[in-house]
Amino acid sequence: MFQIMLRCVRESCGYSIIEAALHCDLSADEYELIENDASLLTADIMVKIKKLYNNIPLELIYPGEEMDCIRYNRHASELN
Repeated sequence: MFQIMLRCVRESCGYSIIEAALHCDLSADEYELIENDASLLTADIMVKIKKLYNNIPLELIYPGEEMDCIRYNRHASELN
């Protein structure tokens, strides 16, 4: 299954890091860390992100670092 980075979701929804961070009760730096490595997401932040991004299925968000996501998606596309 194809997955995307949290940063891509935020950008496609038109939010700045500051706006997304405020919605999640985080600092911009904390939110950026989570964007760089979604394995840092906690359950309460996941709920806030799901609401912020119009109930996006959380399984679409890659649960790790950006470079790993790129490798994962390349491998997934080679299998198809």
